[in-house]
Amino acid sequence: MFQIQLKRHREASNLSQQEFAKLLGVKQSTVAMWENGSNKPRHSSLVKIADFFHISIDELAGNTDDDDAPDKLTGGIDFVICNEIKDLSDEQKHDVLDYVRFKKTKSSEK
Repeated sequence: MFQIQLKRHREASNLSQQEFAKLLGVKQSTVAMWENGSNKPRHSSLVKIADFFHISIDELAGNTDDDDAPDKLTGGIDFVICNEIKDLSDEQKHDVLDYVRFKKTKSSEK
């Protein structure tokens, strides 16, 4: 069940195996083996993965009933966004913020 949950959460965060591996500090082949069930992560990696997605290890293992909640599937996106913008200049960060505010305004008009 872990491999299904891992892939589901990774894809819901719009991350490739390569991108996810880089964020976790492992090789892409490691993520692939986790997802195909041929290898299991160490406890320290399980903790990192669960923290990344803002879920418990139990949820990651599929041991809960509410793992379909939308906020659980997209929790890692906040981390990805922060990671993507950290090297931008202040001016570029303000541009990103303006764009986010624009998108929020457009979505509230629907």
